[in-house]
Amino acid sequence: MKARIRIDISVIIAGFLLLIGLFLLVYQQVRQEEDNQWVVHTYQVIDRLKAVEALLVDAETGARGYAATQDSVFLEPYRQARPRIDSNLEALPKLVADNPAQQRRARQLNKLAKAKVAIVDQLIRNTPSPESNSLLKQGKQRMDAVRRHVTAMIAVEQALLKTRQQRVQAVNQYTMVLIGLLLLLALLAFRQAYGIIRKELTGRLQAQVAARQSAELLQTIIHNVPTGLVLYEAVRDPAGEVIDFIYALSNPVNDQVAGRQAGELLQVSLLTHSPVTRTNGVFDDLVQVVDSGQPLSRIRRFQSDRVQGWFDSRYVKQGDGVLVSFLDVTALKEAELTQQQQAQALQSANEELQRSNASLQSFAFIASHDLQEPLRKIESFGNLLVGQYANELDEKAADYLRRMQAAARRMSHLIRDLLNYSRLSSAPTVFAPVSMSLLVEEILDDLETTISRSGAQITVGELPILPGDATQLRQLMQNLVSNAIKFSQKPAGMAQVAINSRHVAGADIPALVPLSTESVYWEIRVSDNGIGFDEQYLDQIFEVFQRLHTKQQFSGSGIGLAICKRVVENHGGWITADSQLGQGATFRVYLPAA
Repeated sequence: MKARIRIDISVIIAGFLLLIGLFLLVYQQVRQEEDNQWVVHTYQVIDRLKAVEALLVDAETGARGYAATQDSVFLEPYRQARPRIDSNLEALPKLVADNPAQQRRARQLNKLAKAKVAIVDQLIRNTPSPESNSLLKQGKQRMDAVRRHVTAMIAVEQALLKTRQQRVQAVNQYTMVLIGLLLLLALLAFRQAYGIIRKELTGRLQAQVAARQSAELLQTIIHNVPTGLVLYEAVRDPAGEVIDFIYALSNPVNDQVAGRQAGELLQVSLLTHSPVTRTNGVFDDLVQVVDSGQPLSRIRRFQSDRVQGWFDSRYVKQGDGVLVSFLDVTALKEAELTQQQQAQALQSANEELQRSNASLQSFAFIASHDLQEPLRKIESFGNLLVGQYANELDEKAADYLRRMQAAARRMSHLIRDLLNYSRLSSAPTVFAPVSMSLLVEEILDDLETTISRSGAQITVGELPILPGDATQLRQLMQNLVSNAIKFSQKPAGMAQVAINSRHVAGADIPALVPLSTESVYWEIRVSDNGIGFDEQYLDQIFEVFQRLHTKQQFSGSGIGLAICKRVVENHGGWITADSQLGQGATFRVYLPAA
């Protein structure tokens, strides 16, 4: 509940910061639009001023040409400029309405421009005369005054333009810095929520994995132990008295003894199926155990139309029912063995059961232990990130984070596939093109810490693209490479592991390989210069839980090479190895090229 509250608070804070950032962004957009309008407005004023000046020049040029030649062709610039001068002069006061000083200048410019236009008009109306020269001089003076006035107004507008542009830039920088800060805080809040969620999900995943392992282990025990197992649930009357039992569980041994098919006894009444239990003491024993809660052991002869024999049974209360485990000891009784022989046989059977249970428990412990390796890597990189880069996130910290995420994804696949190992032979394999080069590169990246610690030198040759299941092929190569590093006990820099491949025709593979001689295969070799092994144990090393060394000498669960064998078989291939003690080992994997 506390984690949920922390997540909600982190998300609310992050959302609030994002909303503030969005509001500031919208506000900045509005401010920027207004400031941009003023900048555009300034450019419009400058353009109008320049247009007035240019149009007056065009009008004067036309008038001068006409006055000199009396040729109407020269009036064309005048005719085009004349009406536009008035329209531009009329627009200027409106454009500078926000600036009283510029309004006064605009009115003065209007007077000067109109005076200039009047002189130009007079030049056109008068035929060439001595007055024309005087008018030309007056026109030049007026034009110079107009230019000075325009230059002054443009200078004012340019000063305004610079100020407005600086204001736009300053507002933009301030707002963007503030938005960036808010986004950073929001990201930190989201990261905090993500960390909490990830921790919660990891805990739940571990609990689910543990529960699944326990359930699978229980099912394995139930279906494989040589002991009969039956779970009876009590049927009570309204007063609470036990009047019958129904079968809630029956393992294959009990089904066989009862002469029933698997699942046929479930939810069947005990007294209906076997009425003799009412008189031979079985029903009374069940009632006694379910009411008292105390376990009970019996050696009883059972006789009915379906079952004949002696059975050593143990009754244990389970909920509102009784779990019964039994051994068929009929042969011992019928052979009239001595009490010592009977005791030894029972003890042998019990010891076998205990060894079976111990093996299953050992498997569960080893599997759950080894499945923590990817998690340890995630924690290692997490510790580096938190310890060294708590106050900043540079490229190196980002790289650790990417590795953590990649390792987490691969850990999920690894856990799922290891837990489903027993179903690898029956589950369909999803084939797709797999680049073995990229796959090995990722594996070496995962094993970087192990490689660095061992000082091993890894060389990788050209590897093919194969059709296969990427997850299973990753397990295959990672187990082979890990073993090569683990068993290369050399001084730093002398341990060497080589990975390469070549095409092999089916006919060239040793005759004992049950593969098609017409097909083409890829041979992938993983070689090391480590301790090697005696080849008389070649078949043994690919079996589950078979080890050539003690756990004190070399770590591991003894399942790695068994997984390799199962993966290769799923891909229609074969795996073998050559080795000599002290001379290293070479594992050869043959996989179809198509």
